[in-house]
Amino acid sequence: VNAATLEFAGGSGTENDPYLIETKYHLNNVRNYQSAYFKMKTDIVFYRIGQCILIPFILFGLWFARTGYDSYHSLLACTFYAVTGFPCPGCGGTRAFYYLFRGELLKSIEYHPVVFYGVLAGAHFMVLYFYRKHFHGKNAEEEIQIPIYFYLAIAVILLQWIVKILVILL
Repeated sequence: VNAATLEFAGGSGTENDPYLIETKYHLNNVRNYQSAYFKMKTDIVFYRIGQCILIPFILFGLWFARTGYDSYHSLLACTFYAVTGFPCPGCGGTRAFYYLFRGELLKSIEYHPVVFYGVLAGAHFMVLYFYRKHFHGKNAEEEIQIPIYFYLAIAVILLQWIVKILVILL
């Protein structure tokens, strides 16, 4: 075991097996191996972002459900809908967020399912990362496939948009 393997989360520093950067300590060690190859494990980045925005997200949602929507919903009207008469892919998202924080989950899903999906996906990711990091399951070293969360969100957005347009046309 050489010093470099202790300074990173894995890898050997080659193009085919880059050093894995998982913590700020690993990132700081990059300066010592400038000719090596590196890969930032994206799951740690998203986990840290999740930690930073969780409390503000909840507080904003509670405020919005309590007084914000009633005060500002007219400012949030969809321009695309006003001009074309058809909903945009995001139409209903504000109302879905509002109903989610009022505890009306079915209504939230009805207005825009991606809002509820986003909360579930975020919670799933945070729990999965925490479990892998702290309880060292058999896949602890395997990176979480974050693009899958986004592809599913895009699919949900497009599906609900198509359904809303078909309801108007039929």
